[in-house]
Amino acid sequence: MGRSLTERILFVVYAIRRTTHEKETIRIVSARQASRKERQAYARLAD
Repeated sequence: MGRSLTERILFVVYAIRRTTHEKETIRIVSARQASRKERQAYARLAD
């Protein structure tokens, strides 16, 4: 969960791939606007 530049709350699925011992690559698998329940849960945790 996170916020976009326009303050929308997004649900993001990503994968972290370690290419070397020191370097990691983050790959976004999918991103969508969060549902009402997800936004409520995010608001509780963000406080």
